[in-house]
Amino acid sequence: MSTLGRLVSGRRGELLAVGIIALVAAALRLYQLGTWSFWGDEIITVERAVDLGGLAPSRWSLSILLTHFALARWGVSEASARLMPALLGVATVPVLYFLVRIVFDRPTAILAAVLLAISPWHLYWSQNARFYTSLLLFFTLAIFLFYLGLERDRGVYFLLAAICLGLAALERPLAIAFVPVAGVYLIVARPPLFGVPKGMRWRNMAWLVGSGLLAGIYLLLTFPALRTPTSWEEIFGWVNTTPFWIAGGVVFYLGIPTVCLALAGAWDLIARRNRAGLLLLLLSVLPLLGVMLLSLFQYTANRYVFISLGGWVVLAAAAATALLRAGKPARRVLAYGVVAALVLAPLSQDVLYFGYQHGNRDNWKAAFGYVELHRKEGDFVVTPDRRLGDYYLGGETLGMATLQLEPLLAANRRIWFVEDLNVVQKWPWLHEWIWAHARLVANYDVHVEARKFNMNVFLYDPADASIRGQASTLANVAPNTSTGGW
Repeated sequence: MSTLGRLVSGRRGELLAVGIIALVAAALRLYQLGTWSFWGDEIITVERAVDLGGLAPSRWSLSILLTHFALARWGVSEASARLMPALLGVATVPVLYFLVRIVFDRPTAILAAVLLAISPWHLYWSQNARFYTSLLLFFTLAIFLFYLGLERDRGVYFLLAAICLGLAALERPLAIAFVPVAGVYLIVARPPLFGVPKGMRWRNMAWLVGSGLLAGIYLLLTFPALRTPTSWEEIFGWVNTTPFWIAGGVVFYLGIPTVCLALAGAWDLIARRNRAGLLLLLLSVLPLLGVMLLSLFQYTANRYVFISLGGWVVLAAAAATALLRAGKPARRVLAYGVVAALVLAPLSQDVLYFGYQHGNRDNWKAAFGYVELHRKEGDFVVTPDRRLGDYYLGGETLGMATLQLEPLLAANRRIWFVEDLNVVQKWPWLHEWIWAHARLVANYDVHVEARKFNMNVFLYDPADASIRGQASTLANVAPNTSTGGW
């Protein structure tokens, strides 16, 4: 038995270990929860949670209902809006432990729970007023229950998997990724590579197909973008990134040690004809390949791959546990080194996340705070996202999407422009005009490895003749025009 196995061999030791890991997860997710600025999608969540009546009841997901309760109880703030996603993120850690404990063993489950608890990707989405932690929780439950239903030939598992998949679909249509993952698994997980699972029978397949059809009909009926081409084009009809950028972002948030060990663990498990290893490999890889393909012709982001996180951490934990068990004790020093790298890599990213990278997001709060401090009565404020501007400035701002610049100039008033990294892609004409005719008065860029979250504040003052035609003066602070997607 490995050292890790001896530590958690007893029931008390096991529960104590899970409790400590959950406390670590809670401490990370609740620390500085309200420090970071809202960003555009979070404001959408807040508006929907505050006014549930404006959202069809069929769209009332668990995350929306819980956030509605938090905002009603504690008022609207960054901390209250993110509290429930953070708690759902904490809850996912022990849930993953017990799922992995059933399919694999205690040491693998402990290490998988540790990796999820300190995962910078999971930490980030736990500190966002969005649906991703609840989506991951229900999607991972659905995948594991699907596997157990096949292995144990128990219809109740398929029923529970369908319920969890439905709850995941309530969060977002990204849950449809279950279809290719489960479909490819059913095709591949059979002779000659693998034995036939006990539950591979027509009755269970009917459960799966029926659940899939119901989920598909539900998604079409409740998400307008799926049935209205014009709506889909408006939201997703612009290319913002590349397949390489998507893959690079996913590897960055997972960490190179996790990715390498997960792939090695999948290879080892499949070589030993372990069907769980095959399913987890499909869970890890297929969503990534699908989003990389979509990035060629529509808007995508690496957060669409977040639902695969459980697969990556479990495979990496399985590989690390196998290394600790293999070979003579003297050779385990290398295994301990590998496990240390697996744990220290995400912890180092967590330190950067809290201490240097402003929670890996735009610093809208500082930018609008500068405008609030220096603006005068009658000034216009133009922003890429009116919701954010109105929230932080407590009043009416102008959105770039519908901006008519000529009437503003004719009013002969000062104009503030708050510019993020998307402006150069979505409104290049306005971006060029701002840099040529307005003064750069403040900069709040956030640097995260290879990505920079541009955040510039400009002031156009018609009374200041020195700002006209100053494009050459600003050449030394030209904006970063690299594509986004992280």
